[in-house]
Amino acid sequence: MGEELVARALARAGWQVLGRNVRAPEGELDVVARDGDTLVVVEVKTSAARPDGRWRPADHVRPRDVVRRSRAARRIAANGRSRVDVVEVETAPRTAQAAGGSARRASPDGPRLVHHRGVIPGAPLALRWSGTGDAAAPRADRTAPR
Repeated sequence: MGEELVARALARAGWQVLGRNVRAPEGELDVVARDGDTLVVVEVKTSAARPDGRWRPADHVRPRDVVRRSRAARRIAANGRSRVDVVEVETAPRTAQAAGGSARRASPDGPRLVHHRGVIPGAPLALRWSGTGDAAAPRADRTAPR
């Protein structure tokens, strides 16, 4: 679900989506795309939003995964520019059902996408983001830090 939403949002923003769920020696790559002349490996993290805001889907991005995705991006781009982005897909919070299962409350706006551009491999968690998070779909007019 998350990869499809992100791929569509990137395409609407003018990015060229090259593949989804791409198998690579470094592991599965959620979305591979081009943002202008930059090859971008996008890690997608989807989860229900927490009402208290203490936890976000991107909190589950491990530093070693960022290093692997960065290595894959450099390899695929050959001698070109590359980077790793993370897009959080926050769905409506879960609510208990009478039958004992769980359901997601419908949101009139749909899932919320937060795009973090240019993740820094191997940095401490608090410093990992080199860009800012967009609370909307990715936009082509934002540039990644160099």
